[in-house]
Amino acid sequence: FVMGPGVSSAQDAFSGHYTPLSYSGTTIVEYMFYNMDDESQNLKVYVKYVANNFQLTWNGEPMGASVSVSAEFIVGELVFNPIVRNSTDSTLKVKVRRTNLIVVEGSENYFQWVLPYEDSTNVSIEYLEMAPGASTEVDLFSGHYKPNGNAGTTSVEYTFFDIDYEIIYQKFVVNYTSLPDAIDESILKGVHFSAIYPNPAINFVNLNYTLVPGVKSASIRISNILGTVVSETNLNLNSNSTHVDVSQLDGGIYFYSVILNGERLSTKKLVIR
Repeated sequence: FVMGPGVSSAQDAFSGHYTPLSYSGTTIVEYMFYNMDDESQNLKVYVKYVANNFQLTWNGEPMGASVSVSAEFIVGELVFNPIVRNSTDSTLKVKVRRTNLIVVEGSENYFQWVLPYEDSTNVSIEYLEMAPGASTEVDLFSGHYKPNGNAGTTSVEYTFFDIDYEIIYQKFVVNYTSLPDAIDESILKGVHFSAIYPNPAINFVNLNYTLVPGVKSASIRISNILGTVVSETNLNLNSNSTHVDVSQLDGGIYFYSVILNGERLSTKKLVIR
């Protein structure tokens, strides 16, 4: 293709095509544009093609391969109830397989797919027929975790698969975390934290708070969806508000935790645009 100086190609002069053939996963392809008379004049472009047979959406946001769900120790049950979408161009008969990867001793977990199942069930008995592009109703699928008073993180893998062609599947890992309730009750009665705002955020978030003399340290910790801490801001104990810069974080779903005297008080979702 002959190109004069400063000339741009037509929109459809070049195109890359990827056919997943019902396989999920990521394929990375390198395309190199070069001068055939002098190959040192070149430009390399890497394109990542991601094929997902199923897509999960939670609270209106698309999920990645894993998600963290956290709550205070006193919460009796954690529930993960995304909407499930058939992203293929075929009608699928979908079942769910649960695999316990890491389990906190003394905890329980179960799931619902069309019907609720006992803690001992790993593969759903019922299947759901899903047309191409179809999505489930709210709460048709849900993962349930009962810490039963035990602190720690339980990791559960849910695999959605077609019963006729099990090569059509998608795996998602949910990390359920129950938090230690080690903050003095007299402190809990006196402190107050607003929700972070604005949420969704772009460059900055704000938080208003009230502390009491028993608070020795306080911070706001932001983690990504994999649970990795990406930011932590210490709070001024003599103030009642803070301003946190989030402009360096990529857009997506995060979780922010209030840390009081070294213990996690609460965890909530933060969306960054």
